[in-house]
Amino acid sequence: MIQCNNASLLSNTFSDLTNLEELSIEDCMLSAMALDVFGGIPLLKKLTVNRCCTHELSDLLCRIVNMSQSITSLTFKSEDIVTLRAPNCCDTKGAVLELPPFYRLQEVKFSFPNAHLEKGAFKCFENITDLSVSIVDEPQTQLLQSGIRRLQTFVFNNTFISFESVCETVFKLSIVEIDVSNYTFWNNTTSAVRNCQGIKRIHLNYYEHERDAINLSLIHYLKNLVDMGVFLTLSKAEVEINMLCDIQKGPVLWLKKLWLFSFHITNIASEQFGCLKNLEQLILSGNQITSVADFTFKELAKLRFLDLQNNKISQISENSFFGLHGLETLILELNPLETIEAFAFIHLTLLKHVCLGDFQPFA
Repeated sequence: MIQCNNASLLSNTFSDLTNLEELSIEDCMLSAMALDVFGGIPLLKKLTVNRCCTHELSDLLCRIVNMSQSITSLTFKSEDIVTLRAPNCCDTKGAVLELPPFYRLQEVKFSFPNAHLEKGAFKCFENITDLSVSIVDEPQTQLLQSGIRRLQTFVFNNTFISFESVCETVFKLSIVEIDVSNYTFWNNTTSAVRNCQGIKRIHLNYYEHERDAINLSLIHYLKNLVDMGVFLTLSKAEVEINMLCDIQKGPVLWLKKLWLFSFHITNIASEQFGCLKNLEQLILSGNQITSVADFTFKELAKLRFLDLQNNKISQISENSFFGLHGLETLILELNPLETIEAFAFIHLTLLKHVCLGDFQPFA
């Protein structure tokens, strides 16, 4: 439970700050603030409210109703809200107010991880930039009924949601970035990803998996995908990267960033990444990689950032980084490094940042 400050902020508290453009408030109690607490700051463009004790979205909206024509960025995060209802406001005299649409908002970020979504909850926000709410089933129906018509980034917290349902929601709301927490593995068939063609970023969080492989062949079908991250939690054994690069399907020219975390991978080979011709960032931290075989990254000429931290790498050979002519950042910390062969970095002609961490002392 967050301990909030119940300080009473009066009417027009910030009115002397006539040039104020950004305001951030944390750990507050919205109900203790006057309804016109934000009055008198006509130039305010960005408002951020985090971890404030409240049970209603209306507690904030009723206090910014008169800013609907000026504010362009709104961020609101609350773990206390359990039900997101259609907003309902009254003025200082008790008269019911009709909340106007916040058309001027260019950025809207909402996070209510414990909240159930009701009809009309977001009727004032047709376009939302980033949203995290708890949806048990039929996410597209609940989101559309809430009043949203367009959503850029959505966090799916339903642990048993199907990939088909995720992609239907993506298509209906023109979503381009998704984060999904899931306890099961999806069947990533061509038909299942048909509605996800517009997606640009996918981060998948898997829990307590029982299989020994994850099928990542979807990168061959999602041709707008530039950022792919897969994170495993509570994994106990090595999980194979299955069908990441399928030679028969040809090169993957669109993917720019790949993050594979906590797979317990012990070995990596060039055929795993050979199709990623335009990859710029590769993050393999938190695995069990013991060595970097010669020519592993020979096909990744466009790679600029390589993160191998927190593995079990003890030796770097002369050709471990062969082909990485465009690499600018190399992270090797939290590895039990014992030996780096002569000329190991000779191929890294554009390298600017290196982090080796502590070397393993000899016994």
